[in-house]
Amino acid sequence: MSKNKGQLEKQIRATLERDDRSRNSDIRLTHAIWVTYYRKHIKMIDGQPYVQMKAMYELPREDNIKRIRAKIQNDLHEFLPTDPEVARKRGWEIEEWRQYLGYPTGDPL
Repeated sequence: MSKNKGQLEKQIRATLERDDRSRNSDIRLTHAIWVTYYRKHIKMIDGQPYVQMKAMYELPREDNIKRIRAKIQNDLHEFLPTDPEVARKRGWEIEEWRQYLGYPTGDPL
């Protein structure tokens, strides 16, 4: 990976801020980062994006993106998942998750 961890964290934060759905899916987050910040490695064929195998050495790996995203969401409580099922799967207590998002607690979803 050619970018350092600090730069990747900035890219992840920017993506999580502008794309709510990337907060719920590490695959979507990874794709959004690749398309936005590493466009030269994305090839369009018949309107579909592709990555050449050799480009994988230059792209940030999904496991690194996932680790940084988890730190941002779970430890710092920023850019939380917007889907309650995703929050539950990631270990959030739903009432705590609702409180961080500014929803009233005790109400059914």
